[in-house]
Amino acid sequence: MFTPMVQKKGTRDGRADTDPAAAVPGGFGMRVNVHLNTKAAELLLDGVVDVPPVRDILRAAKELGVKLAPLYPKSRNRRLKSEFVVEVPDVATAERVVDRLSGLAATKAAYVKPGPQLP
Repeated sequence: MFTPMVQKKGTRDGRADTDPAAAVPGGFGMRVNVHLNTKAAELLLDGVVDVPPVRDILRAAKELGVKLAPLYPKSRNRRLKSEFVVEVPDVATAERVVDRLSGLAATKAAYVKPGPQLP
C-alpha cells in the first residue's frame, strides 16, 4: 500500500519536528517547499487519494522517488495546512521535483528552500 505522506511528530506550534539531515537515511539536506491549493491539501491530509489533483501529486512524488510531508501537520489554519515539504539529496533532484510539481493543478507553488545565510 502506498502511503501518501510521512506523518511526523509535531512541535507545539504544529510544525513538523524534523531535522532535514536525519529525516531520511543518507542525510538528505535540501528541502523543497510545496504549497498546495487548500482543497487538495485538505483531501490529502484526510487520506482521500482517489481524486485527480491529489492522485496526480502523489503519482508525481512516487515517480520522483520522494515523499511529500505536511510542514504543519497539526495546524488548524487552512493556509498552514496547505504547506508541504519534500526532502531531497541534491540540487538536481530538487530542480526535478520543483519542475514536475509546479506543473500540477494541485500545486500553487514549489521552490527550493534557501539555505542558511552567513551573517
